[in-house]
Amino acid sequence: MNPRLLALLGIPLALGTLWAVYQPNLGQDVLWVSGPLAVALIWAVSTFDDRSFAEEMEAWRKRSGKRKARVVFEGYRTPAVARTTDRRDLARKELEPAGKAKQVVAPTWELSSMAELAGGGRQVGVYQLLPKLAYVMAVEADAFASSDFVAVVAKLEAKHPELVARPRSPDDKPTARTVTLKDPRFGAAFWVEAADIKAARELLSEGVREVMLDLGVGWLFIRSDAMALVRYGRPRAEHVHALVDAADAIFAELGADGGPSLLGDDEEEAPAKVGGKASAGLKVARA
Repeated sequence: MNPRLLALLGIPLALGTLWAVYQPNLGQDVLWVSGPLAVALIWAVSTFDDRSFAEEMEAWRKRSGKRKARVVFEGYRTPAVARTTDRRDLARKELEPAGKAKQVVAPTWELSSMAELAGGGRQVGVYQLLPKLAYVMAVEADAFASSDFVAVVAKLEAKHPELVARPRSPDDKPTARTVTLKDPRFGAAFWVEAADIKAARELLSEGVREVMLDLGVGWLFIRSDAMALVRYGRPRAEHVHALVDAADAIFAELGADGGPSLLGDDEEEAPAKVGGKASAGLKVARA
């Protein structure tokens, strides 16, 4: 049962009680009935568990390792004359699949705090994309937080001043923290505030801006060496897929450890023709 729909029963209960209070010889009798009903309704709303959010997250998790990959000729990754054993090992490491997202108790503290920066609430689930580097957090509204949201939180390569990039609203007014970019399309869709305007312009590269525009509804939070890409509202599984795809593109540019893939592409051998001949030196790389 959805507790939010159940809470709507409180509206006719409150209106009926208010009407009865002003009726002769009804007020006290109605209060004896409406009081216990109100207590029962509050108990039901606060204790019934809405599983739809968790079910959508589980549907996403089951498909999180199944991404469409592209084929790259390994000969183009590193010139043959420049290859060493170490570089070949690094190339193989980059191609290792991250696999299906794994549900965990909590991310590291600095990444967990990014969910609080986004608004906080009751955790529905935490899913590991890369150990100690990237997680998906599903958070539900509670008595102190007004919105559900899903966030991809990730560790960055370097520390940066605090930054928030979010969809524009009609009430936005420029302040000393407002960042203006030479990109009218992005500026028409997003509002950016940062502690360091110059650093914010460097962070919001053309690639990051394109990802944000494609996603459309994402909020980007950056604080020190952590980021959170957030989608507010109750999401469906496909919304979580889109959010992780967008976070993967941003993480590739700013992420720690060189920004490895968050998508979990499976490594495969695939024959292809190079220069008119079939080549066995093809591997599936990051999409």
